Amino acid sequence: MKLRRLLKEKLARGHVELTLNLERGGSESSRLNRQIAGGYIQAFRAAAAEFGLAAEPDLNAVLRLPGASTLRRWPPMARLRRPFWPR
Repeated sequence: MKLRRLLKEKLARGHVELTLNLERGGSESSRLNRQIAGGYIQAFRAAAAEFGLAAEPDLNAVLRLPGASTLRRWPPMARLRRPFWPR
């Protein structure tokens, strides 16, 4: 969202589509926040039961939710801000 906000500040009009792929080195690892991921899964199952749906949560979707997993040694956002903006 920070990157989106920065782009909106710099662009007057038009459409920009951006795809970002990260390649993780061997020294970086991700960590599961079991409490947050478990809360999302529990809430999903409770909602499915309440509405009579036969569904299970998608673990890939759960891991993309805010706070469910973290990457150790993530570069600070400040390093991504410049020199990408044209003057």
